[in-house]
Amino acid sequence: MSRRRGFTPQLEMLHPSIGNIDKLIRVNTLTPQISAATVKELAGRSSLQVSDGELTVLRTDARQDAYPDDDRKFIGFHTEHTDDQIGAASLRW
Repeated sequence: MSRRRGFTPQLEMLHPSIGNIDKLIRVNTLTPQISAATVKELAGRSSLQVSDGELTVLRTDARQDAYPDDDRKFIGFHTEHTDDQIGAASLRW
C-alpha cells in the first residue's frame, strides 16, 4: 500500500480523507501530531449501524465568528464550546 503524502503509517490506518483530517484538527479533536495509540483507539472502535428509525448527523464546519448581523457569537463546531454555544452555533445549519 502506498502512503499518501503527509500521512503517517498510524494515520493511514484510519483510511482518512485529507478534508476529514483537516476538519478534525480545526475543531480540536485531533492534533497535527497524532500518536499511534490514538490512531489504534480510533481504528478499534466499532462502526455505528442504524437498524431502525433515523439517525440525525450534524455535519458542520469548524468554529468561526458569526456574521456581523447574526445573533450568535460563533457558527460551526469546536470542542471548547459549551453546550449552549454548540446549540446556538449549530442553529440554522
